[in-house]
Amino acid sequence: MESTPYETLMAAFLETPEMADWEEFVAAARRQLDTGADTVTVPAAFLRRVIDDIATSPLMFGAVQQDWNRHCDAHGQPEFREGGGRAEDGDDDNGEGPF
Repeated sequence: MESTPYETLMAAFLETPEMADWEEFVAAARRQLDTGADTVTVPAAFLRRVIDDIATSPLMFGAVQQDWNRHCDAHGQPEFREGGGRAEDGDDDNGEGPF
């Protein structure tokens, strides 16, 4: 079966140095968490690139979105929810995005 243009683009993106840094970060963090670590090491070069996004866009993370949505529900303001679904529904996806 032939790849779609999106699949071709994504495959090329996954081969970039930036995504290699991302994969290295995720793998290292998972290894450390699997050993029961309370903290994990984040490569400085990677963190320099993403810290501004992390600091200013916490709702990019599904877990934080769920916390926010529960907060909205608890305060009777569901119109401010992010990502659809209800907070008690858990993840809005299967946790297996393209990355």
